Amino acid sequence: MSPVGPGRTAEEILLAARAVLDPSLRAAVAMLPEPLRGFAQFHYGWAGSDGAAAEGWLSRLRMPTLVLLSADINGDGWDGAVEAAAAWSLMGNHTLIHDDIMDRDSHRRGRPTLWTAFGTAAALQTGNALLALAIELLSEQGGPRIPAAIGRMGRTVQVMAAGQVADMDLEACTEVALEESMAVVEAKTPSHLASLR
Repeated sequence: MSPVGPGRTAEEILLAARAVLDPSLRAAVAMLPEPLRGFAQFHYGWAGSDGAAAEGWLSRLRMPTLVLLSADINGDGWDGAVEAAAAWSLMGNHTLIHDDIMDRDSHRRGRPTLWTAFGTAAALQTGNALLALAIELLSEQGGPRIPAAIGRMGRTVQVMAAGQVADMDLEACTEVALEESMAVVEAKTPSHLASLR
């Protein structure tokens, strides 16, 4: 069943998606072995650096919400797409963790990034674990579309990784053409969006 209806604002839809996705994402992250579980909980905003529970959500869940909305468009409703949406959230957060390391970003959404709080090695391995968990979660879903979805996820990660490398290369340049900049943006974001078919 979908909570989307006439007159709903984008914020209302995102809040509804968060309510639907929260249990699945927390359960998926809980499957990770320690200390990766704690690191992932910190990254999502569910725990502080001391491991104590935190009130909050650092992920805006835009991409997994698009997965749920895509299921609506296909007539499947949200119920059957929750685990797939959770998998896309895990994959997307894997890229954010790695992006923070490469860009040396010390803060994301008002708090220290994972690598800043726990070190580069911990953050790299947490990002890798989230990607592996995303593939595992997606592969456990039934249905004829799952192999293609896993393939799209793999291709998306490859294109986004190439986009991140190109982004790093552009940062070393003193002058960048608009076309070069747009190519990087397209590699890092629209490939992610295109994979949600």
